[in-house]
Amino acid sequence: FAWSHGLVSSRSCVWALGFGRARRMKEPTTTFAPSGGASYGATAGGAVWKTKRKFTLTSEDLFKALACVLLPPVVFIFISLVLCFRIRFQNPRGAWLVAGAGLAPAVLASLAARRAMREALDARWQKLAVFLFLAAFIAAATFGDLNYWYFSQPFFLLDSLRAYTDVNPSEVDGAR
Repeated sequence: FAWSHGLVSSRSCVWALGFGRARRMKEPTTTFAPSGGASYGATAGGAVWKTKRKFTLTSEDLFKALACVLLPPVVFIFISLVLCFRIRFQNPRGAWLVAGAGLAPAVLASLAARRAMREALDARWQKLAVFLFLAAFIAAATFGDLNYWYFSQPFFLLDSLRAYTDVNPSEVDGAR
């Protein structure tokens, strides 16, 4: 309705995941089919309206699909690396702050999806990207935290102990 009556602007300036222009959703084309036989639901006068949707895959959609496939694993690797290794042992709060930056792609995709929906554009890829980025963040934070506490932290704790040579235990009480 809004598109056919000119209530929606014709410019499409939403960027999906920060890449490419968003495609304006087309209204489904309708065809009038007389209800000659058995049909599901009828309107006054015995007519049935059928709706056809055409799915086209453009190079823009291919680029968005590749972004949805390739970028969430990068986010997963970044967050899990920050939370698993020595960075976290030396500065735990800083590691979680850096890992929190892994939410930025999800926030950007969410903003792009909101903008696309507000301008009546196709927002399916942006919504998928939000889901995938959030799933990557949650999985990486869980994996990184568990990996750190079960494997990395005990290793770094033992590795950080000091070793003294040429110390006579009968002369030293052990408090240094």
